[in-house]
Amino acid sequence: MYSSMSPAVRSAKVELSEPELRQYLARYLRRRLPAADAEDALQAVYCAALEAQRLPEERTELRRWLTVVARRKVAAYYERASSEQLGDPPELVAQPPSIEASSLLRWAERQAAESQLEHVNETLDWMARESDGEKLEAIAAEAAVPSTRVRQRVFRLRRFMKARWALELAAAALGIVLVLLWSIFARRTEPVAKPVPAPAPSASVVAPPDDGRERAAELRQRALRSCALARYDECLSTLDEAGKLDPAGDSEPSVVEARKTAIEKLTPRAPTPKPSVSKPTSKSKNGGTPSTGTSAN
Repeated sequence: MYSSMSPAVRSAKVELSEPELRQYLARYLRRRLPAADAEDALQAVYCAALEAQRLPEERTELRRWLTVVARRKVAAYYERASSEQLGDPPELVAQPPSIEASSLLRWAERQAAESQLEHVNETLDWMARESDGEKLEAIAAEAAVPSTRVRQRVFRLRRFMKARWALELAAAALGIVLVLLWSIFARRTEPVAKPVPAPAPSASVVAPPDDGRERAAELRQRALRSCALARYDECLSTLDEAGKLDPAGDSEPSVVEARKTAIEKLTPRAPTPKPSVSKPTSKSKNGGTPSTGTSAN
């Protein structure tokens, strides 16, 4: 399996330059180390591979050999960190997954738990690693399981997931259709209020014309104030003007009383005649009797 011949070593080192192999090792280290330390560990793995005198000739064996070297680099990192600082290894600060990814992962875990497939959690992890770009052959080599068995288990779980996903989509589509049908049916059965036509104006009902009643009321209020201030001429003239606009308003008790008071105040009174007093007349020269008066006793 191993060869010390330089052509075999050169062939293995050519395979080290494949981007897919580098991406696999980078993902493996980033899941276990901080980003900066993972990059340093990746360079250390490649340096170890280039300095090695013997490398596996087969691609699967080369991937497994590099994975073992990477695992040792991770272990050395934590041993060095624990020796430099007492306490637990530093916790890796990872970005939280998005809401959509978390929801999809929880759904997949629930569906996998409901399935009756064997080793379903391990198979689900294989599916996740395959979605990250890893090859099933490399996963099988790392797990020491035949690649055909890995493919079969992943295929069965993926087929089960697709069937459950299609079933849930059909149920959601059916629910949407039922809601639409219900809304259409409810809209048809709702009583539609018919517009009530506005009543035509009757020929006998005629709006009263503006006959100046408001203006007459204002004039009468002004006239009453004039009467209260003893301005009777102004009071009468204002009442007359209001009477021309609204004759019916002259019959109000306050208007009648004000008009009566103003007329009385403006009408001059006739002088009272003084009582006449009879005076006695003197006797005439010819000895006649007086025409008026009482005789002396």
